[in-house]
Amino acid sequence: MLGLCRSAHVSDLLHVAKLLAEDAAMTKETDRHAWASHYLQEMSKAVIDDVVKVLESPGNTGL
Repeated sequence: MLGLCRSAHVSDLLHVAKLLAEDAAMTKETDRHAWASHYLQEMSKAVIDDVVKVLESPGNTGL
C-alpha cells in the first residue's frame, strides 16, 4: 500500500516536471524552469529507488 501511495506522489512530481520542462523549452531568458524540472525528476527517481529497495528487502510481506 505504501508503494502505491508513493507512486501516486511520484506521478504528480513527474507531471509538474513535464510542465516545467515545456515552459523551459518555450522561455529563452532563463533556465530556472529547466533546473526545477531536473530537480523534480531526480527527486522522483529517489522516491522510486526507495520504494524498490523496500519491496525487495528480505522479510517484505508485499503489503
